Amino acid sequence: MNKKENNIELKIYEFLGIKTFRKMAFKLRDFLFLPFTFKMTKEKRHKLFYEEPSNYIMKKGNGIKDLQDFKKQLLINAGIHLWALSICLPNFLKVIGGTASLSTTIINLSCVAINIYCIMLQRYNHIRINRVIKKMLPREEEKKNKIKEELKKEDSLLDDHTYTIVSKRDKEKNISFQGFLDTATYDKLIQYRDYLSYIKAYNQMLMGQQDFYESEEYSFNFPIKKNKSLKLELRTNRNN
Repeated sequence: MNKKENNIELKIYEFLGIKTFRKMAFKLRDFLFLPFTFKMTKEKRHKLFYEEPSNYIMKKGNGIKDLQDFKKQLLINAGIHLWALSICLPNFLKVIGGTASLSTTIINLSCVAINIYCIMLQRYNHIRINRVIKKMLPREEEKKNKIKEELKKEDSLLDDHTYTIVSKRDKEKNISFQGFLDTATYDKLIQYRDYLSYIKAYNQMLMGQQDFYESEEYSFNFPIKKNKSLKLELRTNRNN
């Protein structure tokens, strides 16, 4: 879908009051949880409701990855509301057929309307997030390239070492450092920069010890994905 079509879709949602619905939904959430948070200060309550990551509040600090993760959460939310709509379908057919009672009609139509608006809200946020990601990509790619060059320089200062990918079942697969850099996300590059600083400091500490060793091997594991980690095997040569 092109930008013009997205603009039209967003305008339709806004015309239907999606912004007002979003505010009302959060206000209702705040009200329902008030008995559990009434002892909190106003500042702590606001932080809990509007700053702590949840299915409707995005986490922050990892750049585009946070946006991409939140898009997945939006799809999960939409799926939940689609499921809720399917639960409403039998009674909705009765409402359409004119066989439902007044109370059933009111409750059913209210549930249908709420779930439809919730699905619309997920779609509305999804479009807006895609726009932000598109704007951020060139800037983040530039930052990634800068960190990669920095990491390659730091990596070259280590003693003889190799990298492998270790799976859940301890299966190892060789990988070059460049291979890791090419596939790592921005937040993983940031994390590995700190991790590499620790390894470098550890290596320097070993080199500074006075004991005599011909050589020793050390391994470090850095988690990169679920059930996968990057293993660095470092071989030091120290002479007294």
